[in-house]
Amino acid sequence: TCPKCVNQQCAFKNTYETCNITDPNQPCTVSGPVYEDVTALAGLSTPVRFGTITFQTANFEQFYVIDGVIGFADSSGFGAKAKAGKVDNVFSWCFNAGKFPHSGVLTIGGADPKYYTGEISYTPLTSGYFNGYTIETTGLSLGQDSIRSSSAEYIIDSGTNTLLLSQDDYQLIKKQFIGNCNGVRLPGICNSGKTFFDGVCFEVSADEMKDFPTVSMKFSGDVTMTMSAEEYLLPDIKKGGDYKCFGILPSSIPIIGDVLMKPYYTVIDNAQQ
Repeated sequence: TCPKCVNQQCAFKNTYETCNITDPNQPCTVSGPVYEDVTALAGLSTPVRFGTITFQTANFEQFYVIDGVIGFADSSGFGAKAKAGKVDNVFSWCFNAGKFPHSGVLTIGGADPKYYTGEISYTPLTSGYFNGYTIETTGLSLGQDSIRSSSAEYIIDSGTNTLLLSQDDYQLIKKQFIGNCNGVRLPGICNSGKTFFDGVCFEVSADEMKDFPTVSMKFSGDVTMTMSAEEYLLPDIKKGGDYKCFGILPSSIPIIGDVLMKPYYTVIDNAQQ
């Protein structure tokens, strides 16, 4: 039997935003009882406290296709195993290591060189927000155009499926996208009515997607990550077909989500920070 109260906590309830890509400010909630049990990850077992989702609001789009979330930024799960000395405090992942739906690979205790070429480029972790992993961005570019060269802190979170820009960065990239309409008329950007920036999804063909510019972020340590339209134009799970939604959104808490990580092998080295 599993008691529903662990350290006097009997239940959890978390509310987020950006769960609905067409209405990113709409709140979404998951909740349920709290349990403690022995869990195994990569063959390593430790006692862990966890919540079980018995309720979720209908607009929680991430949970249309996944069953739960394992956090790696606190003392539960992987953190408990590293703290117990069962594994080096390093983990890494690749979203595109194989064929969907078995395309993702998570490596515990290090980095696996068979999933990347060249050398890993590192940027320091900063003190940051909450208990998450935070890094310093030093630049933002749209195609060949640099639109910010000052510093700003961003959380890096593979569980966020969009790029959540600060309000200032979002306005800069929106202005640059629209300013480029004098050259190429991009669907969803250069429309006379509503655009991607209004939370509307549009049909974008494979040929049209090739006209969209790349988006790049630069980080301390001279590290740059770049994504193409194939990463930041997300499939509309409701309409299907060629309908795409804009995977770059404004947020009061800036987060680098999986759209920017998809082309890369990502390593979090807590031991070296």
